[in-house]
Amino acid sequence: MVTFTFTAMGILMALLMALGAIAGDNSSKSKEDQAYDEVQDIVKNSSLSKCDKCTNGLAVGKKWARSDPDIVPNVLMRLCKDDGYSGAFSSCNVTFAGNTTEYSAMGVDVANVLTLIDPHGVDGKYICNYKFNGACSKPDTPDLDVSSWWSDKPSDAVEPKTSGETFNVIHVSDVHVELTFKEGAEVNCSQSMCCSSLSYNSHSPNQVLDPATRWGGYSCDSPELLIENALQSIGKVTDGTEFDFALFTGDMIDHGNDKDRSLNDTIDAEETAYRQFKDNLNGIPVYITLGNHDTFPYGQNAQQSSGFYDRYKWNYDLAADLWADKYHWIDDPEAVKEIKSSYASFSLTTKRGLRIISLDSNFWYKDNYYNFWNMSSPDTSGLFKFLADELSECEKNNQRAWIITHVPTGGATSDVLPGPSKVFNQIVERFSPHVIAAIFFGHTHEDQFQLFYAGDGKNSSKTAENVFQVAYLGQSITPFKQLNPGWRYYKVDSKTFSIMDSVNYYMPLDDAINHADQDPQWKLGYTARDQYDPDSKWPSDAPLNATFWHNVAHSIYSDQDTRDAYVKNEMRNSPYVKKCTDDSCRHDLFCKLTSGTIDQLNTCKSEK
Repeated sequence: MVTFTFTAMGILMALLMALGAIAGDNSSKSKEDQAYDEVQDIVKNSSLSKCDKCTNGLAVGKKWARSDPDIVPNVLMRLCKDDGYSGAFSSCNVTFAGNTTEYSAMGVDVANVLTLIDPHGVDGKYICNYKFNGACSKPDTPDLDVSSWWSDKPSDAVEPKTSGETFNVIHVSDVHVELTFKEGAEVNCSQSMCCSSLSYNSHSPNQVLDPATRWGGYSCDSPELLIENALQSIGKVTDGTEFDFALFTGDMIDHGNDKDRSLNDTIDAEETAYRQFKDNLNGIPVYITLGNHDTFPYGQNAQQSSGFYDRYKWNYDLAADLWADKYHWIDDPEAVKEIKSSYASFSLTTKRGLRIISLDSNFWYKDNYYNFWNMSSPDTSGLFKFLADELSECEKNNQRAWIITHVPTGGATSDVLPGPSKVFNQIVERFSPHVIAAIFFGHTHEDQFQLFYAGDGKNSSKTAENVFQVAYLGQSITPFKQLNPGWRYYKVDSKTFSIMDSVNYYMPLDDAINHADQDPQWKLGYTARDQYDPDSKWPSDAPLNATFWHNVAHSIYSDQDTRDAYVKNEMRNSPYVKKCTDDSCRHDLFCKLTSGTIDQLNTCKSEK
């Protein structure tokens, strides 16, 4: 994504999301020139603050986007070039181009969103803060109270007792198949992603300095062979362990440049990933959630209420066709309808009675332009109400539920907007611990967890009494960047569907690279109980619930050995693991682990 400074770009910024310009009096000028000149007038107006320039520019952009949307991309490109922007991985002509399927351009999406925003209200303030380098101060998170969506919480809402019997579930995340991977291509490249037929080192453009083996490299996404090997390893290293189903928490498309990513490439990568799941997981169902890369253009998705939903419907139809019709992972007709009508999100009940709810996290992802309109609304997409209704129904039926989605809603990443993270937190608190048995994220590529606490996010409120839920973040198969490929499986209680243990495997990529002619070795990294409860103080019949991980988080903060182990596990013993020894590092890590919302994360960081 392009990020501008606020100078002459000031309104470029302002126009960045904005476009535009009120039509001038010079009728001989083209509308595009009129828009462009109007922006320049705003930029040069020294009496305006940065914030006013930005919001005024957005207002101008809205006018033009409504009257002449086709000129918006060209104006954006001109303003971008005036600012001297020359990104290493994109360009003005790519980022802000108009309607094309040949590369990932967002000019049309910017124009669409401009028609919807309130430029001088909370929408404009958020846009100018997030998209224009803090031109406006970040607004306070709106008071998004959604408690009217459900009845009062039952007085007996407690976590059910486990049965003593378990079954197993695979969790795979972030495969990022690199379709342009080429053995022998540059690993030490100057592009965003290496090992591609398009990769080169700018200091040695005509000669490869570090050639990729068939297993790729630490600066590369996944060769298809790596994905195949990872999935096949599951059955081999678990010694015949049976699995009921698999979870995939998103991201199939690689990290290549926007100019090198077409709509057909996106579809090809998705189809490749699904085929690998089908061919190498012994025919078990795979329940999927889409990631921020799994759309076109990158990161974009429009709500039905926006009026631009049909621009992205191809992806939902593709998902329904492959998940249900071709691979038969989903056979519930209602779930198939939901996939087609609800952004590839769905809910279904497994043969054991577990409710699985899959949500498209692009509707809280900060790089999705369509999340920047009507920001005082708690739910422009309808997905949060869908989630609350599903959980309410589970509560009535005494049914346990899992939530799967891609982008974490709190401290594990800053890629979520504060309003949606606040709404998600409310829903999770209302239905924990009696209904929600587990939450699963992806996105960060690291092996992590995220806790949810009642309270304001201050460290003093992070007590065992206040913790109400934990989310498991699945490690990536892609090594991008500096990671060893990994996956895990869960031992799940057969009655309560609580997580009893997680078993984590990884491939030492450096060994595979050094012995490229041999099949790589997949090794047991750790099990959660052995790693974080070595003295077996936690009861063997108790699930690894929020309280367990609360204890782990505090141990990570206070004990260097535990912190060392956690950081190594995050990166799966990669040779690039760095120590976390100083107070600043351990405090930041603690905030990430213990903040369920962006506001809580910011509060925690402010206590440093």
